[in-house]
Amino acid sequence: FPLAALLTYDWRATDLQIPAAHSTNWIGPLGDFFAYYGYCLLGFAVWILPIYCIVISCRIIAGESLRPGIRLLWRSLLLVAAASLLQIMEHNAPGIKLITEKTNVMNAGVVVGYLISDKILIPLFCDIGASVITLIALVTSLIGAVGMKNISAFFVFIFTIKIQVVLIMPSPDDVSLILKI
Repeated sequence: FPLAALLTYDWRATDLQIPAAHSTNWIGPLGDFFAYYGYCLLGFAVWILPIYCIVISCRIIAGESLRPGIRLLWRSLLLVAAASLLQIMEHNAPGIKLITEKTNVMNAGVVVGYLISDKILIPLFCDIGASVITLIALVTSLIGAVGMKNISAFFVFIFTIKIQVVLIMPSPDDVSLILKI
């Protein structure tokens, strides 16, 4: 639901009256509502929510316990830290500013990122200090939200795929030998 709503969101759909007129969102007016207010509160950090849904769905399918209480706190901190970091990066990364203009979003972190970054962290610590603090909060909350066991399993999976790709790929000597024939 969140992924389809965000992928098919039309930023011109700001008239969110119920019942809505013709909606181009695949989810319908509810998808427009979710995407619009998600962007208004979290900015581009709203793209973490579809990842949450996919991870939680996989854990349910695998039969793992979800432990929603403490994980929800870490996941919320992850959303806040991501919105704050995006807000700080917007000041120094011109690419983010271009994306905000194309998607008609006020700024990369919108309400949450603006309040945490621009009003609290940057006045106290400047851009670099605020970036370091936010990045530490982001990594810490990611470890708390996902768990170190799952993060290490992800890297083992990626490493295994890389080894398999390297074993399948021909070496440059083999390629040059084939091209000579």
